[in-house]
Amino acid sequence: MNTPSLYREQNTFFHKRMDPLSKLLLVCCLFIDAFVVPTLPGACLLALLTVGLLYLARELGRAVKILAGCALLLISIFLIQGLFYQNNQTVLLQVGPLSFYREGISYALKISLRVITMIAAGSLLVLTTSPTDLLEACVRRGVSPRLAYMLAAILQIIPLMMRNAAKIQEAQEARGMAVRGSLSTRFRAFLPLLTPLILSSFVNIQERSMALEVRGFSLGGPRTFYRSEPVYKGMLPVRFVLIGSTLGILCWRLFG
Repeated sequence: MNTPSLYREQNTFFHKRMDPLSKLLLVCCLFIDAFVVPTLPGACLLALLTVGLLYLARELGRAVKILAGCALLLISIFLIQGLFYQNNQTVLLQVGPLSFYREGISYALKISLRVITMIAAGSLLVLTTSPTDLLEACVRRGVSPRLAYMLAAILQIIPLMMRNAAKIQEAQEARGMAVRGSLSTRFRAFLPLLTPLILSSFVNIQERSMALEVRGFSLGGPRTFYRSEPVYKGMLPVRFVLIGSTLGILCWRLFG
């Protein structure tokens, strides 16, 4: 069965020569760094680094589409912090009765850079890692199969819903419903899409749970694998660098 995922085969370091657990460690380190780095220039450098990694992975174009979906969140951050940040003092922009303050905009920019870093890091993992490979790598290292499956399922939620939505939309279009055109037409077509999409998600959950039980997923004992474990050379130094750099940033933040 074709596993729904945003992953696609490419001949890059992240796709072919970096193992799933190292990529998961990279994402975790970037998440921690995004919260720990206190300064605006540091947050900017971290965001640029993450975007640069996406460029090297040849996934920047698809990641930008994911980031564009969060535009409303970023705009709301600027609006709320620019208007209501507790340390607001210097008026930067006056729009009618609304005053946007420099301190709030600066703080909103730092938060937005953190959000961009985390979304870009998550996109790097999702776009360059097969959920099956990640699940298998976690179980081989002693992670609970249930926990590993939950992690792999999270990576499949969005592509699975996108695939189901496309099928439902095609079926509705075949029945004569207008699903393309102006923004108002698409919005009217979106509401009838929700009910079958939610119902199909519940059906899919039930089918997956039945399939897992048939395969003895809940049984105890050691696990076997039908594929031999792939060998990734040079990953141990990469992991040491990732952990060391994150610990260094933590020490700088706590004691610097």
